[in-house]
Amino acid sequence: MVDYPYDRLGIIELLLNVWAEEDPYRSLDDPEAMVQAELERSLDAPCFGVLATDTNGIWAVVIVTPSKTDAATLTWLTVRRDVRDRGLATGLLRVVMDALSADGVRQLASATSPANVASLRWHLNRGFQLAEDLLREALRPHRRLR
Repeated sequence: MVDYPYDRLGIIELLLNVWAEEDPYRSLDDPEAMVQAELERSLDAPCFGVLATDTNGIWAVVIVTPSKTDAATLTWLTVRRDVRDRGLATGLLRVVMDALSADGVRQLASATSPANVASLRWHLNRGFQLAEDLLREALRPHRRLR
């Protein structure tokens, strides 16, 4: 589980290292300020988070925020580039889905940039569906839990 005060700097470092290379973040003038703002905003509400770590730091993070009584939003699911393709994201998704399902959450939403084809493909391959109103929802995939 994420210890937000303790893990905050490691999460920021992971997000900056990953997002600085990916659209739409790499074109931002100040991605660090954006990451700080995103972190502060998502931690304002009660949330659930899991880290994959080793002695060299954080490999992956997943943060979930509640969106309504029977739904939650996958705010972040980010894996360090050098440890991708090992099933970490899928494993973290399974942990999140099991925990949310046990708490009565029936729907998990997530958002990805249309420019991030790998993320979009990952979401779709794991049962997320594109929202019906693409303009309003900005490609917000949804996945039904058990």
